[in-house]
Amino acid sequence: MTTFQMTMLGVQGLTGLAIVATVIIYILHLQTTRHAAKGQNLIAITNYLQKMEVRDARTHVITVLSRKDYEEWDEEDKRLASLVCSTYDFAAIFMSQKLYDSDLFYDTYGASVCKCFQAVKPHCEYIWDPNRGGPAYWKNLPKIAKKAAKHPKVSAKDIEMPAGAKVRSAGAS
Repeated sequence: MTTFQMTMLGVQGLTGLAIVATVIIYILHLQTTRHAAKGQNLIAITNYLQKMEVRDARTHVITVLSRKDYEEWDEEDKRLASLVCSTYDFAAIFMSQKLYDSDLFYDTYGASVCKCFQAVKPHCEYIWDPNRGGPAYWKNLPKIAKKAAKHPKVSAKDIEMPAGAKVRSAGAS
């Protein structure tokens, strides 16, 4: 082998190493970008869930609507229940796409999801009628209520409804 051939072989070897190093750097960059996007999603969905209007709606659902028969709900009650349903359904979509950490969600909101779903279930059943929203409307809500009820950091005591509440099954769909 001539000196030229040895030099070219060395250059090709270095070029190959540079390509491998570039691919590794791109993969690491992609992972970092994905992790950053997940962090941004976490902030966005948490901000959405913590908006005062949404928090007030959850409080109303748990403390007021859980004690009322559905026939007694007025339009404002239904609007607040719908807000809670759509909020948790939105979070479920993010989790199903792995854009939001489900363990963190259930650790933080698991008990609330269970309590809220128990309270809003009659409203969901009303909306799920094919002549209204249909069964696809808020379809993720029963799924996350079921998962939340089974989450290790959510105990039966955590999802106990307030005194006087109309008890409805949180895990039922």
